[in-house]
Amino acid sequence: MGQEINISAFNPSDFTQFYQKLNQETECLKDLIKQGHCSQKAPIAGFEIEAWLIDDTMQASPNNASFLATLNDPLAFPELAKFNIELNSIPEKLIGTVFSNLHKNLSQTWNKACTHSNSQFRISHISGIGISSPLSINSSNDCQLSKCM
Repeated sequence: MGQEINISAFNPSDFTQFYQKLNQETECLKDLIKQGHCSQKAPIAGFEIEAWLIDDTMQASPNNASFLATLNDPLAFPELAKFNIELNSIPEKLIGTVFSNLHKNLSQTWNKACTHSNSQFRISHISGIGISSPLSINSSNDCQLSKCM
């Protein structure tokens, strides 16, 4: 995660190396399962939503650290860029009303962040996007990386 790949064309040896690593990791996972190191609990689901902090001019607002500190929500985290945040859910068992519960959780977390941005933090918008096409050049340099990364 967060590691740049500086090439866009791959040769056969790159694919061979990829599949070798994939097979090694798969065998390692199989061993962990056989040894009982993986959970035996029922399947669960959750979500992670990436969002942008947007200012009045519709540009990225690089304030995730102070925004998150004042939001004070254990389900909200910084993302790679200073203008990105991540909103998470509490995992839910995949039974019954799981999707209604996840939707309710998402709505509560999203609404809390939006209310905070509008009334308390003075960021104009929180936008649920990963990558924006009208990204300004100032938003994409290394100085915009979150301190936690």
